[in-house]
Amino acid sequence: MDEEILQDFLVEAGEIIEQLDEQLVQIEKAPDDKDLLNSIFRGFHTVKGGAGFLGLNELVDICHAAENVFDMLRNGKITLNAASMDAVLQAYDEITRLFTAVQNREPLDPVPAELITRLHDIADGKSVGGDAAAAAAPEPEPEPEPEPEPQPEPAPADENRSVDDITEDEFEALLDQLHGKGHAPGAENDEQNNKSVDATDAEFDKMLHDAGHDSDKAAPAPAPVAKPAAAPAPAPAAAKVVEQKKAPVKGAAAIAAAKPPVQKTQAAAAPDVETTMRVDSKVLDDIMNMVGELVLVRNRLVSIAAHRSDQEMNKVIANLDVVTADLQGSVMKTRLQPIKKVFGRFPRLVRDLARKLNKQINLEMAGEDTELDKNLVDALADPMIHMVRNCCDHGIELPSERTAFGKPATGTVTLSAAQQGDHILLRIIDDGAGMDPNKLRQVAIRKGVLDEEAAARISDEEAYNLIFAPGFSTNTEITDISGRGVGMDVVKTNISKLNGSVRVISEVGVGTTIEIKVPLTLAILPTLMVQISGRTFALPLTSVSEIFYIDLSTMRNVDGQNTVIIRDKAVPLFFLKQWFENCSINEYLKGKAHIVLVQVPASNLVGFVVDELVGQEEVVIKPLDSLLRHTPGMSGATITSDGGIALILDIPGLIRAYARKGGNRY
Repeated sequence: MDEEILQDFLVEAGEIIEQLDEQLVQIEKAPDDKDLLNSIFRGFHTVKGGAGFLGLNELVDICHAAENVFDMLRNGKITLNAASMDAVLQAYDEITRLFTAVQNREPLDPVPAELITRLHDIADGKSVGGDAAAAAAPEPEPEPEPEPEPQPEPAPADENRSVDDITEDEFEALLDQLHGKGHAPGAENDEQNNKSVDATDAEFDKMLHDAGHDSDKAAPAPAPVAKPAAAPAPAPAAAKVVEQKKAPVKGAAAIAAAKPPVQKTQAAAAPDVETTMRVDSKVLDDIMNMVGELVLVRNRLVSIAAHRSDQEMNKVIANLDVVTADLQGSVMKTRLQPIKKVFGRFPRLVRDLARKLNKQINLEMAGEDTELDKNLVDALADPMIHMVRNCCDHGIELPSERTAFGKPATGTVTLSAAQQGDHILLRIIDDGAGMDPNKLRQVAIRKGVLDEEAAARISDEEAYNLIFAPGFSTNTEITDISGRGVGMDVVKTNISKLNGSVRVISEVGVGTTIEIKVPLTLAILPTLMVQISGRTFALPLTSVSEIFYIDLSTMRNVDGQNTVIIRDKAVPLFFLKQWFENCSINEYLKGKAHIVLVQVPASNLVGFVVDELVGQEEVVIKPLDSLLRHTPGMSGATITSDGGIALILDIPGLIRAYARKGGNRY
């Protein structure tokens, strides 16, 4: 098997299969959409053709059975129902399984024979799963629709004939569509040979006689003579003599007159020059890494220029700064992908969950064209799947319950994405039952996440964030959908790894909104540089909320935790110097200090006390050496603008490793 051809097939078929996933759910809602039916048919047909060329017979068989169903659907021979849709989706799952095996260079397991038989039965209009696939036309042999000119009745369809085969009439009709009626390429040669022939029966007979044919036997029927352009000449040269028998010379003269417009039309129909090309993602990663290094050099030069009075050098560095920023933006665009790649998975997921849970759920999506880094697109898939499953299972009620509360029987789950500055805001919204904070407190006490006193102190918003605690679940029984208490914990962990944050907003009886905020890219990280005991550390700017310079004499100790009141809210304070050097904090209590307010994963604010603020800087994350890789609270390192090395702080890791475990959990 040629590796280059296989790679082309994997890329093209992968795009088609990904598109089919969304189209198959859409067609169930709009079964009469002819364009969509044709598009799905072409998708299965294209994958089948590529698989056949590579000898992937298992993939060919299932694609052929699926395309037969949609061939019958688009021609109105059968109608779509839930049972046939289940079979088609099962076929799609098998195609996905086989395609994954091809990607992994694994042997292909055969498709269950009963599935292929079931699909052929659907295409033949036979009953499937107790539901009959009703034929669209009541007559067993539908007559063709009347047309302005009488056409010969088509021959009955052969059950063994493949959908790839076409009749001679269909081929001639296709030529008419491509070149105009009577303007087939083969007719041009005929027109040149017969240019000087007058369109009379006598001269036409003489022409046939000169060609060595009996005019009595070869003379065309009167009906074709009355319709000079009804049968255009086939393109193969071997059929020219036959065409001379069938087509009157008058038609040839008409073709000659129309020859210049045909040439213009063909010239106008020339394909556009291809403007896109496929590039290996590793190449883009290498380019991004080099741009990251260039950014570090740029930062260093800008820092040097700030302490020099050389105007010429300052101008050059300023230009370099602009060019580097433009280059960085352009390279980042090459790595951007629409969030639709993630959203496209959910129509099928919601459809299957609704059927399994006996619920009626409608999925709405907005902002599908919002773009973010490819690595983020891949990393967001699993967290969002967990949250959408929770919306369908925990959020949306059964139709009977919804109607009892005066709601529509069909619940709605909405996915939206929007860019806000250098961040992407994702929302998962459902109009279900909402979350009761008191019930969440009770579950937290029962599972040992909080004691009664701590549960009574937390706010409603903090109670909503309890769903992210490990092992926390409001389901009383474990199913294959939920109940194990690991889904939302995974969500929090994965979003934190992306330097993102999660927020939950809910109202009983109205619904729940989950907001996810992530940076546009992970390659270059905006940070706040701070100093502690003369050493520089970087705090991810996505987590920084506010910065204060206040007198620490107002600090109070509550339950063993240092706190300060900011806007009538108690904020826990942590001294990074005490954590890193295990020293006293008395020197900070004599006057004012810089406090950086940061958000931790549970959407609570905590304050970090630092010695100095250096400023904001874009950095490239470098992995830590094996000796430091498991240091708690450190996510990486970077080179600063002054040429030094700064450790990048992992805020959730810092809290877990150093913060006291008491009534408040972070």
